[in-house]
Amino acid sequence: MNRCVQAVRCLSAGPAFAKCSRNHAERDPTRPDSETHAMTHRILVVDDDPAYREDLADYLETYGFRTERHGSFAGLSAALERAEPDLVILDQFLDGENAVPRIGLLRRRTQAGILLLTPGTDAIDPVLALESGADDFVSKLVPRREIVARLRAVLRRAEAVASPPTGWVLSRTTRELIGPDHCLVPLTSMEFDTLAYLHERAGETVAREDLFRAVLRRGFRPDDRAVDGLVSRIRLKLGAATGQRNCIRSIRGVGYVFTGFPAAGREPARIATAPTLRGLAMAGGLPAKG
Repeated sequence: MNRCVQAVRCLSAGPAFAKCSRNHAERDPTRPDSETHAMTHRILVVDDDPAYREDLADYLETYGFRTERHGSFAGLSAALERAEPDLVILDQFLDGENAVPRIGLLRRRTQAGILLLTPGTDAIDPVLALESGADDFVSKLVPRREIVARLRAVLRRAEAVASPPTGWVLSRTTRELIGPDHCLVPLTSMEFDTLAYLHERAGETVAREDLFRAVLRRGFRPDDRAVDGLVSRIRLKLGAATGQRNCIRSIRGVGYVFTGFPAAGREPARIATAPTLRGLAMAGGLPAKG
């Protein structure tokens, strides 16, 4: 079939979310290869319109996002109990009521970004939405690529706030920990998830049970030392980078407290022989040969 005819049929079949053949999907140079790109961010898509919810979630996954789909506040609440997401995409009118007054309650339960989906550009008081705790809002009528762009902007702002002021960079986007010497600290996927979870709750005691659910995705058993092993390895790797291992403190019989990244008090060991491109950019050039 002629591609132009195919595109016209797709557009005439419905609004912006009409499904087209994968071979005729819109071309976007910023979209990663979904078969090889690691799904890093956990996004909750919460909308009581099943067709819209599924279409949007499927589209986000082509950009490498890991999605969960829910159609009610009850589903959203259950998802938040299981693990902390990176961002919540929330339909403004969910379960037949305006969700804006409930954003404040939602914000007290999660530090995740909140992107509010509105039915139109004039259907919301922007000041009220933002002051209630939403990070941004966007109309359902805009192209899906704009939703992705706004989602990414919210994630970038959250990541900038979370970046430690000590020269360390903990990137949720690239899933990297970069030390003050601009070199990569090599963490496994579960080590990164453990550190990120503790870092998000810096200064708070995090129970082992919570780490089992959030990182290992299984129930806690007193004789299971998997979380203790992850924390021990993180301490060793951070200690190798700075000579200090006191960033995660054990609370006997309870769990752990993240107390902050160690300062670069002495010449750090080179963990990676080749710095990342981001590290080189931060350093302003190639590192000196040691």
